[in-house]
Amino acid sequence: MNVQQELLNKLNSALNHAGKSKFYQNKGLQGQVESIEDFQQIPPTTKEDLRNCDPLDVLSVDMGKIQEYHESFGTTGKPVPVWYSRYDMDQQVKQLNSPDLDVKETDIVMIRFPYAISIPAHIFSRMFIEEKATIIPVSRGSLVTPYTRVIEMLKRLKVTILACNPTEAIVLADVVKKLGLDPKNDFAIRAICVAGELLCLERKQIIEELWGCEVFVYGGSTEAANVFVSCKKGHLHCHEDFYIEVVDPQDTTKIRTEGKGLMLITLLNKEAFPLIRYNTGDLVELHKNTCDCRLSGDILIHHGREVDQITIGDNSATMLEIQTALYQKKELGIVKYWKMKQEQNELVFYVEGEVEKASKEITLNLPFPNRVHIVEVGTIQNIEQLLVTTELRKASYIM
Repeated sequence: MNVQQELLNKLNSALNHAGKSKFYQNKGLQGQVESIEDFQQIPPTTKEDLRNCDPLDVLSVDMGKIQEYHESFGTTGKPVPVWYSRYDMDQQVKQLNSPDLDVKETDIVMIRFPYAISIPAHIFSRMFIEEKATIIPVSRGSLVTPYTRVIEMLKRLKVTILACNPTEAIVLADVVKKLGLDPKNDFAIRAICVAGELLCLERKQIIEELWGCEVFVYGGSTEAANVFVSCKKGHLHCHEDFYIEVVDPQDTTKIRTEGKGLMLITLLNKEAFPLIRYNTGDLVELHKNTCDCRLSGDILIHHGREVDQITIGDNSATMLEIQTALYQKKELGIVKYWKMKQEQNELVFYVEGEVEKASKEITLNLPFPNRVHIVEVGTIQNIEQLLVTTELRKASYIM
């Protein structure tokens, strides 16, 4: 059996299973296709489709097989319902586990993703438990685990792996320094697993330098869970459980074999909540694997959400292009916290730093007018305030 026929068989199996749900029955999904080209003519599934359906209609299995429910929130509108069966959760362990991370039974892992509703904390916890490591669930956004308590546990318990989003890794390092400690020398962290934000190579290197350890990047969505993981060289490798297409944002029937486009993803091994040609809203590039690492999947370049792409006049830049331009600007030094705002016909960056005002305006290498405005340290991220957060304790009835 050739590779093309094997892929077609997997796609038809996914189509057949998805057709068991009321959601895809109502969309008129056909059970089988004769070729990859026929499959590419199936109308994409959108977030709006999922928001407008009954949450139970997306299920392709009986409720008795379901283990977890999560929701994906956008900036507006109703949430997207997401179901995972016991089988699905087991597969997440395989999709997350990277041979380069090389989890050991002696590893102590702090999970700093929020546990409420979103999926990363749950699948990371399961993966590390399956690998027989020890986990410490210190959910981000919880008053039970303020920063001072988290740092104290990181040091006292000699945590070896930290799992959090990229910004949190930087914030934690700054809190450590405020407490008079050194992230590199006073802690035992050997690796950081990050997810939940786009991360350009330069920013990844900043986190590695702050903590003196390797950073592994994971990415996907609540609907699909983890789709790719980075190798030691920083390449993002897609897992074989997903069929990814890159299409023209203006015409999703046009497949792009070069350059960036919208990512459509088909879940080839999902039991509870299969998705067919799901428009994730991400702009990506897809390349054949030429990396000599131990990961086999195609290499993906993640440009960020299409809605986050900035267009001024006739020129556009993706979030990856914007981040790269910002972090490559040597005059800014180490950039930790920043925001941007489109003001009339230019993009203005507000960067927190200690850079003295330049004799001329700092601009970035972007295809439209822009300028960088330096703001005082603490304006965007107030580290001092994080040190005085009140810890939530159990109710007390004694005066």
